[in-house]
Amino acid sequence: MRPTRFALIATLAATLGGGCADSTDPRPATFDVIVTNILRPGCATATCHSAMTKAEGLDFSTVAAAAESIDHEGLVPVGGGDPADSQLVYLLTTSGEKRMPVDSPLPDVDIELISNWIAAGAVK
Repeated sequence: MRPTRFALIATLAATLGGGCADSTDPRPATFDVIVTNILRPGCATATCHSAMTKAEGLDFSTVAAAAESIDHEGLVPVGGGDPADSQLVYLLTTSGEKRMPVDSPLPDVDIELISNWIAAGAVK
């Protein structure tokens, strides 16, 4: 599984230009923006990572709950760093049954924003 993870991350990095320098996304790569615009609408649904269901122990219904979930479950390297080391990025970019969200993968631009946030230090 590990070679697949790194191959996917390498492909993502190559596709996205390796960083935010060439990004056309006007949204800042901040945790508040990521939770409000990406994680809450795409992941905090009634059957997944909401305050009621907390699938896999994750609650993305609020910024505070998302910060606690990400820290507790180790989805992002402490202090940020390489997005390739992030379980969150892995789950968003892998193929098959482990890919999240299950019903509809996030757009590449959203994954790029999350990757840029992690690379910039993953400040919450």
